[in-house]
Amino acid sequence: MPATTQFPTKLVHTLKTHHGPVNAVTFSSTPGTYVLTGSSDRAIHLSRAVPNTTNNNHVSVVETTSPIQKYEAHGYSVLDIAVAADNSRFASVGGDRQVFLWDVEQGLTIRRWSGHHAKVEAVQFAGEGDAVVVSGSADTTIHIWDTRSNSYKPIQTLPEAGDTVSSLHVQMPTYSIASGSYDGRARVYDLRMGQTTVDVLGHPVTSIRCSADGNALLTSTLDGRIRMLDRTDGKLLKAFGAGPAPGHPTYYNTELRIRSVFAKADAVVLSGSESNKQDRSAQAHVFAWDVLSGDVIAAVPAGEGVKAVSCVAWNEKGKSWASGCSDGMDFLTTFFLSCSGWVLTCASPPQERSKFISKKRKTATRLTPPPTDRPYRDLERIHVPTTSCSAAMHCPLTHPSIHGYLADAQPAKVESMEFPPFPQRVVSSNSVTTPYPNEPYVDLGGYCGKSID
Repeated sequence: MPATTQFPTKLVHTLKTHHGPVNAVTFSSTPGTYVLTGSSDRAIHLSRAVPNTTNNNHVSVVETTSPIQKYEAHGYSVLDIAVAADNSRFASVGGDRQVFLWDVEQGLTIRRWSGHHAKVEAVQFAGEGDAVVVSGSADTTIHIWDTRSNSYKPIQTLPEAGDTVSSLHVQMPTYSIASGSYDGRARVYDLRMGQTTVDVLGHPVTSIRCSADGNALLTSTLDGRIRMLDRTDGKLLKAFGAGPAPGHPTYYNTELRIRSVFAKADAVVLSGSESNKQDRSAQAHVFAWDVLSGDVIAAVPAGEGVKAVSCVAWNEKGKSWASGCSDGMDFLTTFFLSCSGWVLTCASPPQERSKFISKKRKTATRLTPPPTDRPYRDLERIHVPTTSCSAAMHCPLTHPSIHGYLADAQPAKVESMEFPPFPQRVVSSNSVTTPYPNEPYVDLGGYCGKSID
């Protein structure tokens, strides 16, 4: 992953199409001509990423107030969006407790799956030809759905999480699903080998991404840190956002769901942030770090009054990026001949009971953690087989048409498990339940919501 010092920072496009916080943003598949945004106004908008009027030699800021297409079927906030590789379909999730599969051209839903019992925070396509959809919910489960079937039941359920599943990423070359959850764990399900690895991070995980080669795992947590872990043994490779950087603002993420991604062929880590709560005039920034050195290479201000930039997306083909914040606007920027985009969105808070409590002011929800005397280890790797993804011959990413073969499978309980000093790994022949016996566990149930001023 080569280092880079250049990063796009100049604004070229502003999208003001939503009437509420934008919670999700994603580019269309290669070449990434369009951008999809999901908002708390319950709508999904399709817009051009870079307007036709943009001149690469003399870039001027273009403002768009009307999208190309609107997709309106959600009854609650839209929290995540995923686009199929052929750009003909996309999936969306939110507070409806449903997973929506859309036809892009027709603007209509193809499927609606209702297997979750709480809001759904994450969605991804997977399988050959994007034949399956993977969703993660506040009901602590991950469901896998067959897009080619008329069945309303998931073909597989992964129930190991102990709190809201906030983020998902499917790594198809390895047939694995990475998930982050508010119980402070990053889990990787190897569906072919029937094993699950669990990295104990000690803080609620708000974002998770795999590198293109599948060797690294990028996690964001509510201690204001972004960690890059080795997929093989769980060791910490690099930490980002650890303290102030000379000449740049400080990275903050302690209360809201902030997404982070790899960019520039895995040479850069890109993330939104929160504003400094001690300074009422402070604004949030979009941060970019060099993967090798860990240095901040860009800190782009989100605009006056913006308190959080919660979601970012990178377009490798167009060398462009998008981010979102609480004023419901989208922005695009350029650096020399490469362009990038902002979609300013409000972070989705990590708790089912937390809600957007002021529609007129378009504010997000802040979480105040409960006091606790229970310590937890910062990083720890657990490697265990699990019956919820037990056989390679039944891997749903390769055989999605085998329905219900493990839908009712229950993981065996672990009677006892001792944890050796970090960073050794625990290997067990049993599957696990959460929280793990004898392991310090932070209960997030006591979190309370407060409005951001």
